[in-house]
Amino acid sequence: MKKLFTNSLAKKITLASVIVIEFVLNLLAMLIKINVDGYTFNMLDFKSQLGVTEIKGSTSVYEPVFSIIVGVLFYSLIVVAILSIILLFVQKKDEKANSNDIFILLTINIVIVLLQLLFIKFADILSTTHLILFAIQLLLLLFAYVYLCIYIHFNEVGELKETKINNSNRVMNLVIATISLVFCLVVFFLPLYVVTTKDASGVTYLSRVSLLDGLFGLLTIKNGFSSDMGVILFIELCTFVVLFVINLAYYLAALKYFYFDYDTFYHKSHVSVIFSFVFSLIYFIVGIVPILTTADSFSLSFIPLVVMSFLVIAIYAFSARYEVKTEKTEKRMPKKKVIKRFEILFFTIAFAGVFIGSLFVDLVNINVQAISSYIGAITIRINCIDILQHFSTLGTGFRGVAFLLIISITIVSMLVVSSIALFISKSKLFHSISFGAVVVEYFFMFALSLFGIYFVIVQNMSIEMVSSVLKTYGYELSSIDNIKISSSTYIFFLIDSGLLVILMFLKPFSTFNNNDEMDINIKSADLSSLQGTNPLPANGMPLANSENQNAENASSQLATNDNLAIKEDNENKENKEEKEEKEDILKDFDACPAFSELDSLKPKFDEILATKKQSEFKDPTLVNIINFVVSYAANCRLHLSYTPEDIATFVAGLGMSRLTILQGMSGTGKTSLPKIFSEALMADYDIVEVESSWKDKNELLGYYNDFSKTFTPKKFTQALYEASLKPEVITFIVLDEMNLSRIEYYFSDFLSLMENEEDKREIKLLNVKLYNTYDGVKHSYLSLEDNHTLKIPTNVFFIGTANRDESTFEISDKVYDRANTINFDKRAKPVKNYLDPLTPEFLPYVDLKFLLEKAKKTYEFDLDGDERIKKVEELLAPYNISFGNRVYNQMENFVKVYCSCFNDPKSVESEALEKILFSKVVHKLEFKAIDDKDYLVHEFEKLGFYTCSEFIAKINGDL
Repeated sequence: MKKLFTNSLAKKITLASVIVIEFVLNLLAMLIKINVDGYTFNMLDFKSQLGVTEIKGSTSVYEPVFSIIVGVLFYSLIVVAILSIILLFVQKKDEKANSNDIFILLTINIVIVLLQLLFIKFADILSTTHLILFAIQLLLLLFAYVYLCIYIHFNEVGELKETKINNSNRVMNLVIATISLVFCLVVFFLPLYVVTTKDASGVTYLSRVSLLDGLFGLLTIKNGFSSDMGVILFIELCTFVVLFVINLAYYLAALKYFYFDYDTFYHKSHVSVIFSFVFSLIYFIVGIVPILTTADSFSLSFIPLVVMSFLVIAIYAFSARYEVKTEKTEKRMPKKKVIKRFEILFFTIAFAGVFIGSLFVDLVNINVQAISSYIGAITIRINCIDILQHFSTLGTGFRGVAFLLIISITIVSMLVVSSIALFISKSKLFHSISFGAVVVEYFFMFALSLFGIYFVIVQNMSIEMVSSVLKTYGYELSSIDNIKISSSTYIFFLIDSGLLVILMFLKPFSTFNNNDEMDINIKSADLSSLQGTNPLPANGMPLANSENQNAENASSQLATNDNLAIKEDNENKENKEEKEEKEDILKDFDACPAFSELDSLKPKFDEILATKKQSEFKDPTLVNIINFVVSYAANCRLHLSYTPEDIATFVAGLGMSRLTILQGMSGTGKTSLPKIFSEALMADYDIVEVESSWKDKNELLGYYNDFSKTFTPKKFTQALYEASLKPEVITFIVLDEMNLSRIEYYFSDFLSLMENEEDKREIKLLNVKLYNTYDGVKHSYLSLEDNHTLKIPTNVFFIGTANRDESTFEISDKVYDRANTINFDKRAKPVKNYLDPLTPEFLPYVDLKFLLEKAKKTYEFDLDGDERIKKVEELLAPYNISFGNRVYNQMENFVKVYCSCFNDPKSVESEALEKILFSKVVHKLEFKAIDDKDYLVHEFEKLGFYTCSEFIAKINGDL
């Protein structure tokens, strides 16, 4: 199954099949027969479509311009499909760039299909068959889009980024983002505003206007609007289309990282939902403004705003359930501070609830004693909802109230939604936004109550206003007497005022507003005052006093100090909880400047990587890589002579173990091999010089200074840290002359880590957590886990060079068993015939890893079934030499990768087996006492292992 997402040919066939099937379905949709006013035609029959306009009657709603546009879009789709096929099979360029081009064409394809569906709808010829065909097309394109995203990441990223977010939260984020995007699309079909009109016979009906009526804006004008409304609708439609496309771009960008990089998906999906909220807010404003000047109209544009508000809260609620890996690390919030946060949220919602409740009570209660044909009193109750629906006919005074209501409802809604979302996400902005929400809600409630009081005060001067209100409610009175106007909004203002008093008493915001207060050191202050009463002279000696006086002063001072200490202890106990709640001002302090410097270079590393990708290795295979490195080394400035067998042995070792040991005489090219390999493939290469004084891992990793509270990483640790910031770059860390000190002393932890799975290899640098504190906030270092642990990057390979002389230590079997050992016993031949230097080509780590894993999985070689290995075990059994499962697996992997480095793998299989057999097993005979050396030599020659027999023949038999 994995080959479907990693094989280039599988990608081409899959995507080409989807594009062809989707095009055929689109063609079928275009050829569906449509009957309008007796004319039968399809979308591609332009002449017949235009003919309909000649006979269509006044009842026809068919618009030929839209169906013609659908046909034109079909021909655009042909161009996109052809370009896609060409890019898949013909274009000779970088495969990853090619995939990105296909990605762009698929996006264009999706837009074309959506536009076709939209215009068919407005041509009023949409059928069930159309819907089915277009739905299948969109599903196919969505499949192709997701498939290509997975393919790109399998080939560019190769590994999933680790995250503490589980799949349920990941899916819920995607569901919420999808719902918000779909609702933005549905908004185009919802009534933006509704106008009540009457025809000539007096029949009342509703005229619903949506954004999509803007398509007809330049052709026809809807009832109830001015002659300019058609143009305005068209402009509004274009604006919202642009906003929707931007939102769609954020959603697709989030979808691209859904499975592989949750942090990126998290941020982009949140941006998409927040953008949807802004989209609905603008939609709400656009829907409200026209009804301010249009009689008998109302808007339903508040519905999307309400839905989007719940979606914003929902996505923050699901995201807050799990820890998201960010650069900042927050301290655990004290319990009392948590209670304060709940108090703030309660008052924010309470003030908003009071404001919303006031919208349903009587802003104006009009009681009129009419002198007319009506008998008795007329009572009319008008609340804020009534004003929003009928303000245009109630009078000019109510328009000011309607404007205030629209503004206040919008702002209060935004602030409450923001407060709830920030509370759920534990943001530090929560208290500030909530404080602003409470102030704004109280102000709007105060203003609303003033309007109610205003109508009460001017009731005797409100005959004209009352007449217009009565007329709106169907009362035509010739005279009016005994007007009594009252309002109930002041009650809600009093409730708000009561809440404000409680809020001032509890002071929940004070916990957050005292961050800048500094703790006072009472003991120091009192001691300073004490010293001020008994100053010392300039020479630092005490003034001349009698011994009794001195003893008395000393006793008094000690007593004072004791009292101050007791006083301080009591105050510390009393204020312990309060001090835990306060956020102390943190001074700027960097616990590891070396890591901070590397973190600051991350943008530069990314720029260098982008430059390297422009020279990416064409058609990377193990055979091509081996030949390229050999040619590059021969033609470089140093003219190094390495055979394909040398480079293949090195590469096979990379596939076998993370540690490679290059041992032999000085000047034989040990250090140059990894250096020229990394130079040819644009990898990173760091040399760490091992010193004979190294006795533990701190010599390799670094030291923590308890006095300065800083950690100083050694060159080795900095190289590991930098490699973690560049996961796409192959990195070689070379331990030069690694056996100058005993390897087990300083490298034992890493030898043990090699037994773990790749994602579980980590080294704890120290027991203290490290932070970079600035702007009053503790920041974590980018590549540290739990602020003290460094994960061993998977793109790192350790290379050790070793000389064998009296100044070095012997390398133990424990080290040899975990490493690939390459012996340099001969001086390389000089290169005489060389060409111009080759240009380095960038090989990403994921490509190298993929090739190594592919070789180990696809090349067929069974070490357990090889009779030669069984014979070797029998020959070496008397000398207590054997190999366990680890060595067994390493040998098998070595042979598979080594053979895959050549065009004729089977021809070098015996050579590969002897190389690894000698390195892992036979070399252990060097320090054994051999009774019958000739017999061993003869038996190894019979097996065809001539290098091993030559080695045994040279062993000193007196050992």
